[in-house]
Amino acid sequence: MRRSFMRHPARTLRKKRLRADSCRALSLCMAVVLGWMGWTAASVPAAAQQASSLFADLGTDAVTLAPSPLSKTGEPAWVTEPIPAEATGFVVQGTTSDRNLTGWVRFENGPWRALRVVFSATGDTFFAGFHGDDVFTAGRFEIRFETRAAVRLAAAGVFDNRQDADRGEAVEKREGERGDQGEAPPEETGEVRLQKSGIILPPFMYDRKAWNADPFRGNPVALARPNYRNMAFHHAAGFWATTHEEGLEQLKAIQNLHQNIRGWSDIGYHFVLDQSGRLYQGRPFLRGDASLDSVPPLAMGAHVGGHNTGNIGVCMLGCYHPPYIARCIDTLAPPTFDSLAVTFSFLSESYGVSPDNLRGHGQFPGAATSCPGENNLAIFDDLVERIRTLLVTGNAPLGRAALAVRSDEDGVVHLSWEFLDAGNIAGYRIERVEGPASVVIFEGDQLHPGDFTDGGATWSGQISYRLYGRSASGREQLLATVAATLERPERHVLTENYPEPFFHTSTIRYYLPRDGIVHLTVFDALGRSVANLAEGAAESEGWHHIPFDATRLPSGTYFYRLRIEGFSGTAYDQTHSLVRIR
Repeated sequence: MRRSFMRHPARTLRKKRLRADSCRALSLCMAVVLGWMGWTAASVPAAAQQASSLFADLGTDAVTLAPSPLSKTGEPAWVTEPIPAEATGFVVQGTTSDRNLTGWVRFENGPWRALRVVFSATGDTFFAGFHGDDVFTAGRFEIRFETRAAVRLAAAGVFDNRQDADRGEAVEKREGERGDQGEAPPEETGEVRLQKSGIILPPFMYDRKAWNADPFRGNPVALARPNYRNMAFHHAAGFWATTHEEGLEQLKAIQNLHQNIRGWSDIGYHFVLDQSGRLYQGRPFLRGDASLDSVPPLAMGAHVGGHNTGNIGVCMLGCYHPPYIARCIDTLAPPTFDSLAVTFSFLSESYGVSPDNLRGHGQFPGAATSCPGENNLAIFDDLVERIRTLLVTGNAPLGRAALAVRSDEDGVVHLSWEFLDAGNIAGYRIERVEGPASVVIFEGDQLHPGDFTDGGATWSGQISYRLYGRSASGREQLLATVAATLERPERHVLTENYPEPFFHTSTIRYYLPRDGIVHLTVFDALGRSVANLAEGAAESEGWHHIPFDATRLPSGTYFYRLRIEGFSGTAYDQTHSLVRIR
């Protein structure tokens, strides 16, 4: 049965209304393989697996496809089961290498109408569908394609876009959302008190002109009703982009899908990042701004069914859910992770949304989708923690500094640094990082060039040093980092003590290439033992640091002797001098 809702505006829906922005489990079963000749087909079940992100984001009710009687003529064609709800549109997702693919759809033997086909800018993923004013109910859709290559269908669904969330006439009291005047629960208001730095700078954003966006259709409505509540993390399974050019093309393709197949006012996401971390504007800002500098008010989006009001949508291009398809194995490279974290941090601070209210698409109630993918969910806690850190430290530079190192054969590292731009730096500290452990080795508040000799490293191999600046208000920021490599000696080593000369305490260092019995003794100038610093088995290979406290000893020259016993007698015996001054 087909009817025009323009002629029957008050008719009561007899079945469950399909909301345009709902997300349900959809099929990913790649069950239909078709060719121009000699193809075979099987049904595509409605809910065998969770749908890809872009398909789930379209908000459809899944339908099962089976071969159509037309398929007997050699034409690739399918027919759906009776649709589960009233619908104004239909969409399928599939793959084919034929970029000239054309298709048609009809309802219950009615007239054929052309399908809109949208391809990903990379790969062979496509969407085909239509939307219109006619309302379809209690019947079947039939589709057919003309193609010169195999076609694989992954999912199919119907939708009703009469009450889309991004339209001004939309009814706001949908299931899972609050009315315009309603109060949201505290955990979703975004009014959690944040420790804001006020100086988080977002990544550079390519605006809508950069990707030649088509105009918004209709009049945008405000996203905040009255608050910004949440942030949503998506991935665009099947739409990859690593270069800037690919990113621009994919934004255009997704807008084409959302506007011309799904019938939305515009692209559903507020922001999109490519796989190299570039940030693109999605939806237009409410006032038409083209920059984030003024913290522009955002327009209602369409990306999480039942949870669009107050929800800022950010989508990562790429595919991060290995169970989806074999190629869906992307992970976020460190620079891309950093860009994503800075983006969410800026949104959190600027729009008052707590990091606690950042969720993956599938983590919203009722959203039966794997989005943003297993690989992104694996780093989700790290992402939230990075956002919390940035809300404290900010990313606007406090100043600029340079740090350099030089290591000796005896495992001593010489550091030097200078401040290229003091900016807002009031003090600084330097940390040594060995594996998971870090220790502060120097602190200061004089911003002139400095140097320091570090003999405290215990690792053999690569270690790193970090210079942190501190503002007068206590905000800290990493200004410089540098790596040093400590050689692994092949023999025993006893180094010079440091500092030398010393007032009260000095450190004696030695290296063990293997286990042994260690004797470390300090003598005065007359050969009398004044301190026994080590006596017994040492079972750890590597550098060892022994402090020598000479507070109770008079000033003068002393000698420290390291003797190491092995299985066949004395393996090492070395003596050095040290000088105590007052």
